[in-house]
Amino acid sequence: MGSKGKPEKTKHGIADLPEVTIIPAGGAVQPAGSSTGARITQIYRIIMVDGDLRLHKVFFPLKWSIVRSLASTDENLGLTYVRRIMVSDSVDEKNEEIHPGWNMGIDIEVEMWFDRTKLKLI
Repeated sequence: MGSKGKPEKTKHGIADLPEVTIIPAGGAVQPAGSSTGARITQIYRIIMVDGDLRLHKVFFPLKWSIVRSLASTDENLGLTYVRRIMVSDSVDEKNEEIHPGWNMGIDIEVEMWFDRTKLKLI
């Protein structure tokens, strides 16, 4: 524990299991992205909260796993309408005495293009 100088935990019970949440966070919709296509951008946010103070033990392996998973698929995730995938992240140290540790967010932005004639109502 933190009292013995180990960074793994600062309090008993914290950092046993990190909390991970996946949120479809919305994105831009451009119905007339071009003369023939519509563009939809969807962001998926992965949020992780952990009391482990060793950032390299939890967060960086998670980001690397996500990048490797995306790289193991086709460039477009095997979907003809996916045009681009971007991964970005942010890390913030929590300063609360109740729950010290880290907050991390990883955004996966997926840009999709659809033929406008297939989106029109009949």
